[in-house]
Amino acid sequence: MGYRDDFYKVENVIGYSGTLTDFPSVYFQSESEFGHITQKHGDSQNVGRGHVESSEGYSIGNEMTDEGVLKLKESLGGHSFHTSRSILTTLEGMTEGDKAIVFQAIWKYPNEKQITWFSKQDNKIIDKAWDVHKLAMHEIRKRGRKKAA
Repeated sequence: MGYRDDFYKVENVIGYSGTLTDFPSVYFQSESEFGHITQKHGDSQNVGRGHVESSEGYSIGNEMTDEGVLKLKESLGGHSFHTSRSILTTLEGMTEGDKAIVFQAIWKYPNEKQITWFSKQDNKIIDKAWDVHKLAMHEIRKRGRKKAA
């Protein structure tokens, strides 16, 4: 089971940001909650399903920035907490094939993000631990399967 499979489902997808064919971030909203899946990011700990939060006072949409560029903005209680590098593209008018690309994020990324508020040093420690894990698994597989005694 994935993190919050009850929420991260097709029925709650409202759109995506980024380039459709380049692992876009996918946004979800229900009557009471919101969240998103990040598929591609420079920090590996920022890839996956975001923590699901109450949608009371939440808003999402495209707004003009101070630089005069239209971008996706998310706000909670009237305070902006995220401005994307691109716009929100809603599902409205999308082909079924394009929607299928967006929906892939649900099954491709079942895990919650490791944590996005860790420091860069914390992220380096986590990356090293994953590297050690991958190396250990490689060595175990190299030995081959042995029958239990």
